[in-house]
Amino acid sequence: MLQNYSTGHLANPSARVLALPLQALAACPADLLSFTEGMPVQGHLLPTCNLILPATSFDSPLVRLAVTEAARMWHYSVLLVRSGLHPEGLDPVLVDVSIAGAPVGLHDLAFYRHTDASLWLVPTETSVSHCLEIDEAGVSRFGRCPYADADERSDGLCRAVAEIVRLARTGRTGR
Repeated sequence: MLQNYSTGHLANPSARVLALPLQALAACPADLLSFTEGMPVQGHLLPTCNLILPATSFDSPLVRLAVTEAARMWHYSVLLVRSGLHPEGLDPVLVDVSIAGAPVGLHDLAFYRHTDASLWLVPTETSVSHCLEIDEAGVSRFGRCPYADADERSDGLCRAVAEIVRLARTGRTGR
């Protein structure tokens, strides 16, 4: 796992936040291919993980529609990171995921850092139980979440937010 994945070459905070899933995917800059086909925002294609990773600072239904359409048309899963203009404090970082071949996408997921250092996407609503793990193989769907109670959930969300703040301010990860 890359402990200090540098995103200094990524100028805006939205793109810098991509370092979180890129680190979990064990991707290096040489692995990333530019991808814009049918997308309103530029993304990165990771063919080895069957995954497209775009990032944007705005929230728009048009972006969600484009992400869902790209997943359907290109048969890749798409993980759209939406950070707002100030992910380090004012705007929540939310993720929309369209799994290749799945009829519907999952929206408004939050990054969750487990105590074992694994990275997850968990629903912002506690009543929803579908969680996704991000690892070297890509994005995996799980029926149960990686936490046992509300306190564990809060701790994992806070760990991820602390990393997001570091990324947005400095462009570097590291725990």
